[in-house]
Parts: sequence; structure tokens; C-alpha cells
Amino acid sequence: FRRVLFRSLGPGQLVGSGGLLGCRQRETSVLVLEPAELLRLEPALVSSLPSPAEPVLRSIHACFVAARLLSLSGVRSNMFADLPSSSLAEIAMLMDLHEVPAGHYFFRHGEPSLALYFVLRGAVSLSRPSVLMGRKTLDVCTPDSSKPWFGEMSLWLREPHSADASALESCLVLELHAADLDRFTALAPGFRQVVEVGASAFAVLNHLSLQQALEQQRGL
Repeated sequence: FRRVLFRSLGPGQLVGSGGLLGCRQRETSVLVLEPAELLRLEPALVSSLPSPAEPVLRSIHACFVAARLLSLSGVRSNMFADLPSSSLAEIAMLMDLHEVPAGHYFFRHGEPSLALYFVLRGAVSLSRPSVLMGRKTLDVCTPDSSKPWFGEMSLWLREPHSADASALESCLVLELHAADLDRFTALAPGFRQVVEVGASAFAVLNHLSLQQALEQQRGL
């Protein structure tokens, strides 16, 4: 006999429920290919799940995402920790969980803004092309950063991205789509306040950069 690979599982996917819910012997083996974070459900809990079980599994996903949001050191003290549990659960349901390899581009300079991201594991480089340096690194975003998210400014201003965002290593991220931004900021007013302040500073810097470029043109 030889092993046949049926499928690979990613973040947020369920394994092992078929045998438990169907009360039958397992027909496949599960092998961990690399370090992974798993949430184990005991058989007694699984057998008590209603049918269909999707609403309960979505709740489990929400609990996992909410716990990871609270673990982010840069936002733990002032954004999510004081929110009602119902608001935190709804925020978690708005987000998608993704694992990406090193070198993955979340977006590139000039592309439309479609989502913002929270980094749960790994490091993401924000950079842009530079005539003198080839490429200038603007920031590196990690779970321990004071701002462990990226992509929010272009999304908030409804402008194309002003930088490239790429994974420096394997990353686990939460993705919030543009369509859910208004609901998210309504549930998390602390995040909205931070983004509004950042947007004001961003507008000032853009204005100063434009003035400097015009002055340089006049000098020529």
C-alpha cells in the first residue's frame, strides 16, 4: 500500500469531524507537515453539536480570532480589551484568517485598496521603490508592533496603495474586507480614532511633499 494525499488543510478548516459525527471508524490519517496551532474539541463536545453544526463552528472561529486580537500587544490595552464580548465576537466574524508564505505580496504600490490586515504571526515589510536606494523600507509590521496592522490608510482614504506589502516570513494574518470597514469601525471606535488621526497626519505630509515638489520644479 502507498499513501495518497487527499487534501491539505489551512487556517480555520476542520479535520476529524466526519468520524465523530458519523460514529464510524476513521478512514484517513492526519499528518502535521509543519508547526501548526490547533484547537482541539473533545468528543463529548462534538457529539453535542446541533445539526447542522456550522453556526457553532463559526462561533468557535470567532472565539479563536477574538482571543488572538486581544493577544496583540500593540492594541490590547486601548482598543479591544474594553469592548463588550458581543462586539468582539461580531468583529471576529467580520475577519478571515489566512496563512501566507514568505515572499507573498498582500498588495503593491498603486493597486486599489480592498482590505486591511492584522498580523498575528510573522513579519510584513511595507516598502516602495526608490530612485536612490532601489527600494526603501517604510516599516515592518509584526504582532509586537505598536500598530500591528497595515493597509488601513489607503482603505480609509479610498485611495490606491502608496506602498508594497510583502511577507518577510511565513505569516498568519486576519483580513478585513473594504465592505466591512464601516461596521468594524463602528464596533471598535478606538480603532476609528487612531485611523482618523493617522489620516490627518498623512494628508499633511502629502501636502508638504506636493509643495516641496512644486518648489523644486520652480527652481529648475
